[in-house]
Amino acid sequence: MQKIFTFNTEPGTGVAPDSDVRYANLFKHELIEQAYRHLPAGLFANLGLSLLVVAGLSSKVASQKLLLWLAAIWGLSIVRAFLIRSYNTSSPSEKRQPHWGVIFTVGVLFSGFFWGVSPYYIFAADSVPHQTFLVFVIGGMIAGGTTTMASMQKTYRSFVLLLGTPVTVKFILLGGETHIPMAMMVLIYLIICIIMSSHIHTMFISSLRLRLENREVQKKLLKQERLAAIGKLAGSVAHDIRNPLGSIRNSIYFLSHTIEAETDSKIYRHLGLMDREIDRANTIISGLLDVSVKNEPLLEEDDLNLLIRTLADDFDIPENITLKTELDPSLPVFMFDHGQIQRVIQNLITNAIQAMPDGGTLHIESSLQKDIVEITVRDSGSGIAPENLNDIFEPLFTTRTRGVGLGLAIVRTFIENHQGTITVASEINRGTTFTIRLPVQIEQKKI
Repeated sequence: MQKIFTFNTEPGTGVAPDSDVRYANLFKHELIEQAYRHLPAGLFANLGLSLLVVAGLSSKVASQKLLLWLAAIWGLSIVRAFLIRSYNTSSPSEKRQPHWGVIFTVGVLFSGFFWGVSPYYIFAADSVPHQTFLVFVIGGMIAGGTTTMASMQKTYRSFVLLLGTPVTVKFILLGGETHIPMAMMVLIYLIICIIMSSHIHTMFISSLRLRLENREVQKKLLKQERLAAIGKLAGSVAHDIRNPLGSIRNSIYFLSHTIEAETDSKIYRHLGLMDREIDRANTIISGLLDVSVKNEPLLEEDDLNLLIRTLADDFDIPENITLKTELDPSLPVFMFDHGQIQRVIQNLITNAIQAMPDGGTLHIESSLQKDIVEITVRDSGSGIAPENLNDIFEPLFTTRTRGVGLGLAIVRTFIENHQGTITVASEINRGTTFTIRLPVQIEQKKI
């Protein structure tokens, strides 16, 4: 095992994320999902109105042109229908991929283009009623999009421009007492539709924000209820379990000093195994109490860099893992609970080691971001599945066969005790990064 210690010569310049950013990804995914939810209605309108246009213009426009245009509309609609099916059958993690938003936008732009060329490709040049009919159909497509595409405002505005601009320019070029006023009417109509869609989008965002905030409140209430139940259970059984464990340990101690290790080595090894399992049981009980019972931190001035260096020196790091530390020398001595923060970093190091069974690199960094001390623990291990990222800090959640899922729950509890935050970023087979932010000054009365 290789340990590398370095000090940052210049503090970082990162800032804590804005509180509104926490919903950004959820907003994006919800907006895309809303767009796909309304897309079938848009496709149905595409198919129906295209047939109506062909039927209405069949007496004034060549059949070959109408059929080619209709084939383009229907072909695109069929492709988009298959994409809807693919999206709906995707897993939640696959639906979060950004390419779905791009695919939706590309489909809308192609649809807008095919409809936008209609005033030039299938235009009844000698019939104002037929021209007006086509404008009304295009207007209907634009009006329908105010709600079906309200969640994707940039996409909708591009759609409006693709549909509305060609027919407006066409009428202006034709000129005359009829076409110029029609062009102005189309232009005003486009502006009104964009404004209406923007208002609908704003209402949708407000509703979505309220729904997500309510979801967060419900999750917090459920978490509190769960922790209360765990705490009640742990508190009631901790004494009853630890007493017999203590008796068993005393018996092990007695037997280990009675039996000769040389003559009864197998028995001696089993006694050692029993002793280690007693330690594990005690650790689980302590963990349950740590995440369920409010343990106010004992705040004392301490040196965080010294704590990290000491842990790095003393920790049993496997030979196939390289440990690198980059510690900011400008970090001040500040108030924190030595035992709790040490436990936090120990748990994160343990998690990182378990994520790199075949070896890798473990980075531990510290930096000062204005009045915030930032600790980063980064590994090059197996990573965390996207669908598990929201659950890893929950008590009793684990994906490992051995373990009860308390390590990261304890980490979050102790960090919140210090009025800090912890975030995680992970990529499968690339590694995981935990970032802790602790305030230099803690208001003790709020702890």
